[in-house]
Amino acid sequence: MIQKPSEFCAVVLAGGNGHKMKDLTESCPKFLMPVANRPMIFYPIRAAVDAGFDSITVIVSEKDSRKLKEALKILFSGTEMASIKLCTINADDDLGTLEAVLQNKKVLCPSGLWKHLCVFSCDSITDFSIQSLCDLNRIYECPIATALSKCHLKWNEIIKIGTKVKSKKKFFDVIGLDESRKQICFYQTDEEIQDQIVVGNISELGKIKLHTQLIDPHIYVISSSLLQEISEDDKLRDNLTRIKSEAIPYIVKKSDYGDISLYSDEDCKSRKFSPCRYLMLESSDLAWRADSVNNLYEANRKILQLMLTSQKRKCESSRNAFECPANSFLAGTNLIGLSSTFGDQNKGKVSEWLKNNIVGQDCKIGKSKLTGCVVFNDVVIGDNCVLENCVLANSCVIGDGCELTNVLVAASQTVQSKSKLSNETVKKLVQFQ
Repeated sequence: MIQKPSEFCAVVLAGGNGHKMKDLTESCPKFLMPVANRPMIFYPIRAAVDAGFDSITVIVSEKDSRKLKEALKILFSGTEMASIKLCTINADDDLGTLEAVLQNKKVLCPSGLWKHLCVFSCDSITDFSIQSLCDLNRIYECPIATALSKCHLKWNEIIKIGTKVKSKKKFFDVIGLDESRKQICFYQTDEEIQDQIVVGNISELGKIKLHTQLIDPHIYVISSSLLQEISEDDKLRDNLTRIKSEAIPYIVKKSDYGDISLYSDEDCKSRKFSPCRYLMLESSDLAWRADSVNNLYEANRKILQLMLTSQKRKCESSRNAFECPANSFLAGTNLIGLSSTFGDQNKGKVSEWLKNNIVGQDCKIGKSKLTGCVVFNDVVIGDNCVLENCVLANSCVIGDGCELTNVLVAASQTVQSKSKLSNETVKKLVQFQ
């Protein structure tokens, strides 16, 4: 639990349009995308509630606020809801993550004085101690404290769902860490890197480790003093609109590291910040973002595995977020919505045909073989189908005898009987007049 919770308040950012998974979010807000038969926003809010924050504010677009209210009433008890409030923004404003925080000071901090903020993205799915991240802020009085994790999945091990699109991303973020002092000493985002990494003082590389494949689950503790400084400086406020891609690189470049710096003197003429700090998560900690179709699919796989492991050990998990939800049950290696049906098959025997799947509510599945699929709600699957590693969105229909591998089917779309598809996206075609 958070010590001195009155010093901190939690913010969950849920106002984005989910452009990285637009084939799914055109029919449903991103924060309601299912992860193990719960809306993804359940996970960051559950983490904030369990951490003991007195105040949890969810920033959401006005057009989606009613849907969010309805979802929260189902997901959280009345006592828990007492600490949760909504802050609505205009969906057309397209605010950056830091911009959304700064523009809503009156809602986040009614007293008029900034508190330390623990900021979550709505797609952050983790199980590490939020207390540890807040302690970094308290001990070092750092402007920003962030969690990082070493990626144990290689790029070619991540299952690609839907039509293959040539990635525009040529590079990964490059982060330099001073492990002895838990300082972030170098930070160059993939957007900044053109054809080379620019290191000002190459002689200091021996003291700092450069990393290129760290996972940032987008959970940050931002100090009240930094928020105050940015909000009072028009130039900073205009230039630092995003936490990860703008604020952290700027502060890292303008921090005083004493005898260690990878930046040239010219870059750091006005060093005025204390260093940002990081919490390196354990290999057993879950740290993920469900910010794209592939990552949403992987998040479902990871949490299903946690549920199955907990069941196998026959122990009650103390981590409420990763217990089997009340609307579902575990059958073999599958998570199944209670209201889904399987033709003439007994629910207890579905494991003969289904392996490692997540099936939502009110689905109707014939005698078909499914492996590693994520099935949303109200989906109909005919007989004699073979489906592997597919994502099937709400109310889609899969005809008899289909063979689908690594296929994304958007909401309310129909796949004709006996179709054979691999690495394709089935979606509504845009009609041009």
